[in-house]
Amino acid sequence: MNVLDGTSYVFPIRSTEWIKEGNNTYRKDIAISDLDKRYYEDGHVSAAIIFDASNDRYEAIPSELYGYQFSYNYSIGVVRIYANDVSGSTPVAPGNMKVKIVLTDASIGN
Repeated sequence: MNVLDGTSYVFPIRSTEWIKEGNNTYRKDIAISDLDKRYYEDGHVSAAIIFDASNDRYEAIPSELYGYQFSYNYSIGVVRIYANDVSGSTPVAPGNMKVKIVLTDASIGN
C-alpha cells in the first residue's frame, strides 16, 4: 500500500476575484496542480474558509455564513468555491477571506 500524507493549501480570495453566475451566485476557481487523477478518483478533497473580518476560526464548507451558502466541487486540477447570497439584500460578492483546501490520499477500498 502506497498512501501519501495529506497536503493543505491556503489561498487568499479578494472580494473582487469572484465571478458572478446568475442572480445570487458567485464562483471562485482555484487551480491546484497536485489535484491529479489519483486524488480525484481515490482521495478526498475538503475545504474550509475564514473571513479576514473574523479571523478566529475556519468554517468547513458546505456551510451558511454571513448571508451566504458556501459549497464547493472539484475536478482534476481545480477546486471551485461557490457563494450563494441568501441575505435577501442586493447580492454582493463575499468579503475578503482565505480558503484552506486539503488533499488527502486514501487506499482503494473496493
